[in-house]
Amino acid sequence: LPWTTGRASRECIERQQGAMWPIITGVARATFKRLTILFLVAVGLAMGTGAFIDAVASTLSVQQLGWASEEYSSFASAASLGGSLGAVLCAAPAVKAFGLRNALFGAFSLHITLGLIGGLTSPYWENDLIFMGLFCVQFMTHMLTLTFACVWFMHLSDPKVAASQFALLNAAPTLMRSFYSGNSGFVIEWGGYQAVYLAISALAALGLVAVVLAKVENKRSAE
Repeated sequence: LPWTTGRASRECIERQQGAMWPIITGVARATFKRLTILFLVAVGLAMGTGAFIDAVASTLSVQQLGWASEEYSSFASAASLGGSLGAVLCAAPAVKAFGLRNALFGAFSLHITLGLIGGLTSPYWENDLIFMGLFCVQFMTHMLTLTFACVWFMHLSDPKVAASQFALLNAAPTLMRSFYSGNSGFVIEWGGYQAVYLAISALAALGLVAVVLAKVENKRSAE
């Protein structure tokens, strides 16, 4: 424990780097591999759902559904909490039961399906029930995708530079989520909110192809 005395293991001492350059070069060699890049592309494409949650859902609820800003904030907070708890409870059992590759396939397929439902039905919404249901399931699916991705990121990380590489791998999805959020306005101007849902579905479909090409193993534990 942090407050007790102890000593580092021999393995830890042998892997400890005393300079920055070996860490930088080690991270670069371990990260810039074809399969690793393909998986980063896959996860980055799936971040379209996160961009919807960040930048689009709030304006959709106010402009199209007539919500007050306070109503959306309360709903989004409750849905985010529930979705996060659901992801925490479901992620590990899903990987153990179905394997990591199958769990990722399921998450990406759900992204595709939810985007299609939103895109095909949004012009005909007469109330906010479909939006609320989609938002809740989309948020949970987004969190599950990130959790599953972290499992594979740990597998991809070289033990010699694992901390630095794992941090870099996790930064990539966040960068893509911010990129999509910043450019979502162009999609809305071009095709309205329906186009945003369909864009999420299309991005996830491309991401699913990238997952297949990345050859994610069907591990059945989160080791």
